[in-house]
Amino acid sequence: EAEQMCGVAVVDLPSAEVAARALSQRFGYVVVTAGSAGVVGIAQGAEPVRRAALPVKLVSTHGAGDAFVGTLVAGLARGDDFSSCLTVANEVAARHVSAPVA
Repeated sequence: EAEQMCGVAVVDLPSAEVAARALSQRFGYVVVTAGSAGVVGIAQGAEPVRRAALPVKLVSTHGAGDAFVGTLVAGLARGDDFSSCLTVANEVAARHVSAPVA
């Protein structure tokens, strides 16, 4: 979605940061994923936060975005700082994609 919204091809963390910076001019919080490279997030007016993807044995990516976003938003709703929320969401998504499918 980031590529479609700002025209930046996201292929790695540096390009994810370029896209996140562009989008942060329009939105309060921006998160741009770069697949197996990781994620970059920016709270408007703050410096970008980069999180490398955690090494996992991939089982399935089904639901990974939901796990990530749900965790991120829950942390923000509790009043946790954006950087911590991004870290925890990254960890939860990593556990989710490596969990055996029931």
